[in-house]
Amino acid sequence: MSAAKDAVGRDPQLNEGWFNNHTVFFIPQAQRDALTDQAFAQNEVIFQHGGLRVLAAPWKYAFCCKIDRLAGGGVAAAQSYDLSDAVHYLARYLAQQKLTSVPLATVKQWFTGYSLRWTANNDGVIKRLNAAYKTNVKSGSWSTCYDLELTAPPSSAIYFDSYLPSSKRPERIQRLIKLTGGLIRYQVGFQTGVPRAINPHRIGEANVDLFPDTWPSDKKASLRPPVPPFLVPAVIDALRNSPKFGPLISLVPGEADGFCAQHVREHGGMVLTSDSDLLAYRLGEAGGVIFLTDIDGDMENRTLSAPQYRLADLCRRLSIKPDTGIQHLAFEISRDPHLTLEQAVERTKRGEAASVSEEEYSKFISEYLSPEVALTSETNQASALDPRVSEIALRSLQTSGIVTFASKDDSPSQDPKDSRLEMYLPFLLDYPSRTSAWEASKRVRQLAYAVLLSCRKNDNIPTVFEMRRLQSISSGLEIEVPASSEIDSLGTSLLALVSKIETSMGKPELKWVILAIYQDIVMTMDREGYPLSLELLRQDARGKLDPCSWDFIHLLAQVQATYYSLRMLHQILEFSKHRAGALTTTLSELSQLLSRLPPLTDFPSLRTFEGTLSSVREEECLSCLEALCADFEDAIFLIKSVRQPQNSRNSKKRKNMASDEGESKPRLSNPRSNNPFDLLAGTGD
Repeated sequence: MSAAKDAVGRDPQLNEGWFNNHTVFFIPQAQRDALTDQAFAQNEVIFQHGGLRVLAAPWKYAFCCKIDRLAGGGVAAAQSYDLSDAVHYLARYLAQQKLTSVPLATVKQWFTGYSLRWTANNDGVIKRLNAAYKTNVKSGSWSTCYDLELTAPPSSAIYFDSYLPSSKRPERIQRLIKLTGGLIRYQVGFQTGVPRAINPHRIGEANVDLFPDTWPSDKKASLRPPVPPFLVPAVIDALRNSPKFGPLISLVPGEADGFCAQHVREHGGMVLTSDSDLLAYRLGEAGGVIFLTDIDGDMENRTLSAPQYRLADLCRRLSIKPDTGIQHLAFEISRDPHLTLEQAVERTKRGEAASVSEEEYSKFISEYLSPEVALTSETNQASALDPRVSEIALRSLQTSGIVTFASKDDSPSQDPKDSRLEMYLPFLLDYPSRTSAWEASKRVRQLAYAVLLSCRKNDNIPTVFEMRRLQSISSGLEIEVPASSEIDSLGTSLLALVSKIETSMGKPELKWVILAIYQDIVMTMDREGYPLSLELLRQDARGKLDPCSWDFIHLLAQVQATYYSLRMLHQILEFSKHRAGALTTTLSELSQLLSRLPPLTDFPSLRTFEGTLSSVREEECLSCLEALCADFEDAIFLIKSVRQPQNSRNSKKRKNMASDEGESKPRLSNPRSNNPFDLLAGTGD
């Protein structure tokens, strides 16, 4: 049950494996009712959703079962986590009973009561248990993870992708379609909002399983939200800030797999990865692979261990050729993923596919032969960017001939679609029934694209294609890029907008949220809608805000998109400065302003956003919004309804009346500027 509780911390939907009757067959019939009664009396709830409540087994029973298995008396073999589980169960029992220890004689009585046999092995297990308990509970250092001091070998390196070749596009599109489908299924499965078993106030404490070794098979448990959108750049930031690991970081202009393979081929060692494709690379005689899912921790001895896969050993055990056997095996599996390993090995030994489909095999194996390396120094400047920002930066320089790659795949193409620029935006957890959460902050990214394309030679690209949610194979959303002559004007307007927000409030940390809310209001009022941000602020004022609703989730995603779009703009401004040697005065001031953006780990989250919205309802924030939206009469009325939520019915009525009267747009006192960042006319300085 401890494992079940941990699973709930990561994902509130328990796999059907937790609800089976297998274990009960090993519990004597006479004990089943007593154990059930003890579980009810203990009343330790490990999961609750709707009408379902799951209780933990009695702690002393769970403790005895773990000790029995560690001593070799269990039905199944002992596992690495059994000792830490036993420590945890004992600690919970002692806390519940308000005790500091339990006599060994009492534990033996428990064993007898549960029809378990005490042997000499149990005495040894108890000694290990006592040592682990003193280390992890009495010392106050109890934790569900291992705090190990990691020492990197001298030739260690950590590689991240910062550019993917054109050949990967179909795979990326399919992955994006799959992510979109998963998000839609997740929303349909939880139509009223994200599962309430997720406590937004404790979400930051939950464990994140980055490398799950199994996935749930039942339909309900397979409904999972997307992976946190900024996970990779946040990890890179954390590693860069580490004096130990920072020097090992490299964002490479190609797939990281190839660079990892080249590294161990030249220096020896092991590649730590979750991708089995690494086995198909040339790793050298001293190179091998360790899969992250195989790493096992020993809390008692504070060590990590994992099996190593060396190509020479694998080829010898499978009786295939040591030089090309693994590549042929990978090719057979890629052609027919339904083959068993034994079937694939037999086909590899016969060498049929590689000889019959020689051209297909050559194409397949070419991507494993060597990494794609940029041939100019421009990639050093891009290595400071987030991977997806780096990718569009390098692609923009490549299509204008400034950067070239040592890859046949990315040689100049006559196909027009290969010269276009695509930005694969991080996949957000937003409401699929609403417009993409990236839409409201589009103007910021348009400025970023304009600055980036100004780094090119004389030719110009008028549009960038943004890859957001995709339900079918698509070219993405075409985004118009402002002309280079407009860049300074747009930068000045954005500076003025943020400065006006900053000077209107005593809490500078809220200026980015206010900007995001302003963007939501402008986008929605232009479309004659009701701004989601003001609706949620009104709900908060009435005490009706639901932090698990899809509307709340969507507004959070919109705010996150604004923050990340500003981060993109700042990174591209710095990239442009390094390439050109200097920025204009306006863009330099804008870059300095954006340098004060919070780090990714401090972006609004489910854990913090409810409190952030409450802070926005303070007088100075609402006054700031009123000043920004002075020309939107209906928006002003809606902001006032946040101050006076009891009048919100009148607000809704007013909105409906305007619609019934056939009014085509919210009323404006002055025409709006075409500049998307201009403060609306009449708002003052």
